[in-house]
Amino acid sequence: MALILEKATKYWAISQGVLWYNSPVAAKKSIRMIEKTVDILQRVLRKKSSDPKRWPEVVQESVFEVNKREINHLLHLPSEILLGYSPAGTLETNFPKLQRQIMVALLETNDDYHRSGI
Repeated sequence: MALILEKATKYWAISQGVLWYNSPVAAKKSIRMIEKTVDILQRVLRKKSSDPKRWPEVVQESVFEVNKREINHLLHLPSEILLGYSPAGTLETNFPKLQRQIMVALLETNDDYHRSGI
């Protein structure tokens, strides 16, 4: 029964565009990394929608969120490691909210100067 379920899962995943690779039993570290990534993706999906039936609607945005998080010990985003650059839309990563608030506060302290041309 388990083998039939595994094959059904494999064929379904392949039909959805997933690249299916069997891993050797000795590849425990890489499998743990993959499982951790899947776990993080599931957490993001749950935050975006508590109803798993809606996950296909938010999966693209969730994958983007997972790929734009900085890995602390590597100091890079997964997309930077894979692609060599940050994808568009990584505002929070490049300019954290606190830094943006400081910039806005600096603009507001001299607000009259900025409005003088109006």
